[in-house]
Amino acid sequence: MKTYRLLWLSCLLIASLLISVPPAAAKAKALTVTGKSINGLVFDDLNGDGQYGWNAQHGVEPCLSHVIIEIYQDGGSLGKLEKSDLLRAQTKTDDNGIFRVEGLEAGYYLVVEHDPAYFSSVTANVIGIAYRPNMPGSADLQIFFADRQLDRSQLTQRLFFPNIH
Repeated sequence: MKTYRLLWLSCLLIASLLISVPPAAAKAKALTVTGKSINGLVFDDLNGDGQYGWNAQHGVEPCLSHVIIEIYQDGGSLGKLEKSDLLRAQTKTDDNGIFRVEGLEAGYYLVVEHDPAYFSSVTANVIGIAYRPNMPGSADLQIFFADRQLDRSQLTQRLFFPNIH
């Protein structure tokens, strides 16, 4: 009986870490992107300030690879991820934590970052943008997603008291 209980708890642990659902009602920031692509960076925010960079205590904050990024066409309430929004692109960050999506039509989009296992968000996981590609004098805008590694107490809380949406 004890073996089955341990097996069940192990399965629950693995499942809860692998499943990442973006918050359905998350509000997005309004940005205008006028370059040829939507791109950005996902990093481990060691000091929890939401800003990528160097600090005296930790040095340069490491970037996170293989993080899932999705681009939805915003079809309902602007700035909120809803069932009516259409998935237009999905990618993962590269070894340097960078993602890039090209070839989208002009319009309103939501850029959604799925937190990697053992991490939680410091910044919003959903960022709303008005995309206007190839405007004269335009430049690509970098979107930054800051995550922070969970400590043991947070990990235990997440496993035994999960947020159910």
